[in-house]
Amino acid sequence: MFPELQTSDKIALLRFDGSLYFANAGYFEDKVLELVSKYPNLRYIIIDGEAINQMDSSGEEVLHHLADRLKSLHIEFVVARMKRQFMKTIRRTGLLDSIGEDHFHSRIQFALNYAWDGLGEDYDRTKCPLRRQID
Repeated sequence: MFPELQTSDKIALLRFDGSLYFANAGYFEDKVLELVSKYPNLRYIIIDGEAINQMDSSGEEVLHHLADRLKSLHIEFVVARMKRQFMKTIRRTGLLDSIGEDHFHSRIQFALNYAWDGLGEDYDRTKCPLRRQID
């Protein structure tokens, strides 16, 4: 349900398979926070949301609190490949504005470019293990 795709020391890419609703929203949050504890130098967590079909208010609340918690840890929460109905929910609830529209990308490559640009010249993107990741 939550395979870890690729990870560098600064960027983690995760895929969540399933709806983000009351029954598994806590599991989603736990897995993201587990990754944060496993990689203390993370600066970006990119969620590949292609397989997330629906989200209820519990899922929206978890995303909101998770984004705030990660921000307090100086980790940016980025989402790629969200389905249209998911994005409609994000817009309607105001979560898009809260997290920041620049944190949502239509392709994984765009999300990676956002992270690499944010890491600046000190991070050699040519050596990043995520470089081979494609949509």
